[in-house]
Amino acid sequence: GPGKLDLLLDRDFQGRPIPGGVPVVVQWQGGMVLDGPTVQFEEQVAVHGRDQHLRTDTLEIGFKQPLQFSDPSNQPRPEVERLRCRGGVMLENSESDEQGRLAFDRIEASDLAVNALTGAINAGGPGRVTSVRRGSPKPLVEGPPQPGEPAPAASDKTGLSFLEVRFQREITGNFQHRKMTFHDQVTAVFGPVATWEATLSADQPEKLDPRGGVLRCDQLSVVQMPVPGSKETSVELEAVGNTLVVGGGEQYTARAHRITYAQAKDLLILEGDGRSDAQLFRQTQVGGPVTPTSAKRILYWPQSRKGRVDGFRSLEHQMPADPKP
Repeated sequence: GPGKLDLLLDRDFQGRPIPGGVPVVVQWQGGMVLDGPTVQFEEQVAVHGRDQHLRTDTLEIGFKQPLQFSDPSNQPRPEVERLRCRGGVMLENSESDEQGRLAFDRIEASDLAVNALTGAINAGGPGRVTSVRRGSPKPLVEGPPQPGEPAPAASDKTGLSFLEVRFQREITGNFQHRKMTFHDQVTAVFGPVATWEATLSADQPEKLDPRGGVLRCDQLSVVQMPVPGSKETSVELEAVGNTLVVGGGEQYTARAHRITYAQAKDLLILEGDGRSDAQLFRQTQVGGPVTPTSAKRILYWPQSRKGRVDGFRSLEHQMPADPKP
């Protein structure tokens, strides 16, 4: 039947060792089954820690040694080896520093397995991952503002970056390496937001900030890279297979076999697959004519609207002159 258990774990649900331990409260409706070093909680399971919250239908925790309930004060802190959630799962994680909240992440999937020792994860789809982080790193090279470009949004003052990824089949990855790969029918939406609660819609790229965009592909890898000289991280994306990116405000559209995006450098790299070229359709200024470019490899900086083909020739030399009015 229903129950509640206080545990002091040696590491959190992402496999990070926590000095002094992680106090969590586990609540369940169906029952608890002990089988050697494995404990299974059943029906409407909720786990609450200080920075992490987990909800699932069935939770299995594998420990190194069987739990001793006879004299909890005498036993060593239970060492977690693995976690397994089935029947739907939602895992929320917050990170903070002296200035306040640093990041908020939420994983929703049909099931989730975590190797607490290595950080390896596997989650079944369909599902989505949402991430909001403080710090929208300025690009290393920032072009002059274009005529007619909107003034910086209110979200610049808060400096929050939003990313949501939806996927069909599964997530593979590693919490400790801060990398996740999403498989099959992947859609991502990203951009600056004004509040921690705000969301962005992949269905309306025309309403997104010019620094945001919508990405669709067969497989997407997301890596959070530390920003040199700060506690913040920036995001790097690598999309492969039938990749399409529509920039915020629809100022550009990119199609390629493979597209990488580095948030800190404000750089998109488009690559063809040998059979078909990468394609870029862009406005060199707000409301201007759309200029097409096709090449094996294209570099594009969305904020300054500058581009380069194959690392050598300037896009401007590749493109037809603007039609005369």
